[in-house]
Amino acid sequence: MDSWYEVLTACDPSLNVVQSITAIAFDPYQELLWTGNDKGRVISHFGDGLQRYTSFRSHLSQVRQLLVSDKGVISLSPDSIRMTNRRGLVRWTMSNEDTSNLHCMAYTTIPNSEILAAGKQNNMLVINVARGSVVKKVESMNEIVVMRKSRLVCCGATSGEVILRDPNTFRVEHRIRAHTGTISDIDTSGNLLLTCGFSVRTMRPLAPIPFYSGPCFIRMHPKLSTTVFVVSRSGQFHVCDVGNVSDIHFYQANTASYINAFDLSTSGETLAFGDSASIVHLWSDRKGSKINAYSGNVELPAVPSPAPNVFIGEDDPLSLIGMPYYREPLLSVWPSNMMFEVGNPPPKIDPDIMNNMKMIDFVGYAPNIGNKKRNQAVRWSKKKNKAGTPKFRSEKERELQSGKESKEPINLFEEEAELGAIGTRMPKYYKRVEIKYTLCLITKSHIGSSCSKENCLCCELGFLFRMLEDAVGRNCQASNFLKAFSTIPQAVALDLFEPDKPDEKSPYSMLIQSFNRFILEQLHQECNSDNNPRLLKSLPLEKTSLSVIQQLFGMQMISVNKCQCEAETERNITSFVVDLNYSIKNSKDKHTAPKSFIDILRSSIRRETQPKAWCNNCQQYTPIIAKKIPKSLPPVLTINCGLGTSVPLDYWRSLEKSKPWLQKRISMRLEQDDLIIKELAPDAVVDTIPDNELESGSKGPWYLFNDFLVRNVTEQEVFNFQGLWKTPVVLYYSRIDITDLIDISALPSEIDKSILFKDISISKHRLTNNKTAHLLTPEELPQPGTLVAIDAEFVVLNQEETEIRSDGTKSVIRPSRLSLARVSVLRGEGPKESIPFIDDYIATSEPVVDYLTEFSGIEAGDLDISASKHTVVPLKVAYKKLRLLLDLGCVFVGHGLKKDFRIINILVPSEQVIDTVDLFYSKNRARKISLRFLAWYLLRQDIQTETHDSIEDARTALAIYKKYLQFKSEGIFEEVLEDIYNEGKKYNWKPIPGAFPAIRY
Repeated sequence: MDSWYEVLTACDPSLNVVQSITAIAFDPYQELLWTGNDKGRVISHFGDGLQRYTSFRSHLSQVRQLLVSDKGVISLSPDSIRMTNRRGLVRWTMSNEDTSNLHCMAYTTIPNSEILAAGKQNNMLVINVARGSVVKKVESMNEIVVMRKSRLVCCGATSGEVILRDPNTFRVEHRIRAHTGTISDIDTSGNLLLTCGFSVRTMRPLAPIPFYSGPCFIRMHPKLSTTVFVVSRSGQFHVCDVGNVSDIHFYQANTASYINAFDLSTSGETLAFGDSASIVHLWSDRKGSKINAYSGNVELPAVPSPAPNVFIGEDDPLSLIGMPYYREPLLSVWPSNMMFEVGNPPPKIDPDIMNNMKMIDFVGYAPNIGNKKRNQAVRWSKKKNKAGTPKFRSEKERELQSGKESKEPINLFEEEAELGAIGTRMPKYYKRVEIKYTLCLITKSHIGSSCSKENCLCCELGFLFRMLEDAVGRNCQASNFLKAFSTIPQAVALDLFEPDKPDEKSPYSMLIQSFNRFILEQLHQECNSDNNPRLLKSLPLEKTSLSVIQQLFGMQMISVNKCQCEAETERNITSFVVDLNYSIKNSKDKHTAPKSFIDILRSSIRRETQPKAWCNNCQQYTPIIAKKIPKSLPPVLTINCGLGTSVPLDYWRSLEKSKPWLQKRISMRLEQDDLIIKELAPDAVVDTIPDNELESGSKGPWYLFNDFLVRNVTEQEVFNFQGLWKTPVVLYYSRIDITDLIDISALPSEIDKSILFKDISISKHRLTNNKTAHLLTPEELPQPGTLVAIDAEFVVLNQEETEIRSDGTKSVIRPSRLSLARVSVLRGEGPKESIPFIDDYIATSEPVVDYLTEFSGIEAGDLDISASKHTVVPLKVAYKKLRLLLDLGCVFVGHGLKKDFRIINILVPSEQVIDTVDLFYSKNRARKISLRFLAWYLLRQDIQTETHDSIEDARTALAIYKKYLQFKSEGIFEEVLEDIYNEGKKYNWKPIPGAFPAIRY
């Protein structure tokens, strides 16, 4: 303590006039020194030489105090408080009627999270550092000018009193009369409180420390608990021990003005003074002093990389240089009235023509040498000159967005279709299941199935088709079906997924055909049971064991294998798909091109091959003759066109448009072992079609499913495959009398209602006293129009993938994938109003990358059946409950239900949805109001204070809807809505917990 000396002085060179330093503070986390001046500017200095690190204007008036936290620096002026990060970016600013004539601030019991600010005003403010909002107001009977935090919050008043407050409750514990005049500074160390020496432990004054220069600043040494630094405005300071006041060391700072601020570093090795001449004086007691014992790294600006040297040759394009950012039109952008078509140079005339040419006057003529057709000319292009004229919106090529824009309904200005479409923004899937939707049979077969298998495609298809029936032309998502499909090991083994990076060479036609064959086999396995319904009226009783898929799509055949040794084996098989075979053997065993579609179809069904196989009679591998003989024809004939990269499309494109190769109607019958095909009706043709398809003609029975767009097309377009961009993939033929052939009454038509009355949970450790839902009773079964409140929480399975384009805009390549984690449904009316009857956590086998605990309340382990203490159910069980409530006609009340229903993958008609986010929305305002703010303003309740709870959110939305009905009945709703927007703007849409606004309703 005997060797304190001045290390250096520093002054901000950017200041044009002298600005007095009014606040100074060492950074306890990094090697930085912060200063604030009387013009509101905050400056930080870095390193031993006090180089300027950052400098920014924080307030309009003087900075009275600085507090440094791990997130940034908090500065206080008489009328505002602001927090910025260390680079000067503003985190929050508080300036209102509560911040008037502030003088000081200090941390409470929660360091870096909460501060207490006071001054010459009636209330002390408790401020949340993270949000920058006042969480509590404490009444103050004194004018506080200085404050320090120790075991208690010590407040120095202008009256000379020191008020000691409890840092938790802010209740006054003691009042100490320390001086007759105002207190200029205080500090604490353990149980010592220094104004001029007062013990908090014994509550009696110690011996005063004389300082005739007039003490203005006091700091206790951070490591030597009884050592104190006392500083006067003239620059004189001394260091002494409060237990031995005779041992005093005097020092004088070399300043020509007055000292306005003083601080001591956390290491106790450095002192800093700030004077009224804008000069910082740095003192130390050793060489190589540090501000903190352990400091973090200071973030330094990145060194800009030098511009690369670009060498441009005569053959290099100018695009190698790139385009600079510009705000005005470039010189190269010429207006359309100055652009002219100069045309291509004329083609060179054949030398043979020139040699035979004869001239008459200035006109030459020559005989046709045979390489040109007579009376022909190049057709004039019908394209309009579009220079300087933008396209109509209906003509423009559109890119499907994956961000927030893609979540809204899509309108492409096309004619309205009564069929729903399935959106394509699903990762790694090319499947189009609309083709099964037109049949409607599988839908009705599985909409009421009670299947215990978690990932059952039959059930998911039933839910999907029911959603498509309700869509009425709207875009739907098949996320639940595709999620279940991705869990099937056979689908993964067959590689039925879209490539990670698809291109024009991706074999989509083969993938679709493989999927078509797989889905029928899979549906047959899943829906086959001991009690299969008799779907076909003409089905013999001995064949009632056939599954629904076999009855509709199955072709019963006999496979005959005959060896050269005359040994013959037969077995019965069922084929769901016919693969077209484009090669037919004639009597001379040579391949000839088939002449008609009927010939190819017949040879593909009744196929004969000569593979090598094992013969049990010969006991060796030998060539055999394999035949497949059909024994019964299905009501629906499924055909894979078999067009891969190696098979030409000449058969489909060779004939004239008026005589298409594909037959619209064919007749098929079996005569003994022979198959005769003449003329049925193709129900669907699946084509890979690009965006620039032909315009549709008059309306007819044919519809084109093009991604999310459904269009009515002409029959001519369906059977015309002349374009190279149009490739037939799958055909469906159905019997003309199929509606009379099928008994639909044999199929279940609705979901079992008892699922609402059953307590279902697959959690192994569910606590019996942790059941939050009270199940419905049969007497409470909802009726059409029954109100229920709903809310759902979600977790993230895949994060969003984005890219930054060359123009600096952000493009979403693949949106984040959310999964349902919890759904709660409450009674909306009756004696048990607001009591939940569904509160299910959804089990997930996929890894969760983000539980979104702050917004969902879901924590790790809540969705794990082996660890969760909640009611955990499979996704299908929760979905069945919601589907049943929808079918029963329930009206769902909630907040922001559009997103909830989209992720749940259920389509609810608008007449069955009451969304409070839309009820309390003004078209004249751009903002939609949060549930938390509505609850704070209308219900005077604080919700979502720490995390979200779906029961609480659903109950709150229901109460807000009841308020809406009240306001509507009283005729004051528009007035209330306007007041909500005004108050929201006033509070920056951030509710203040416990401080509810005064309302007139």
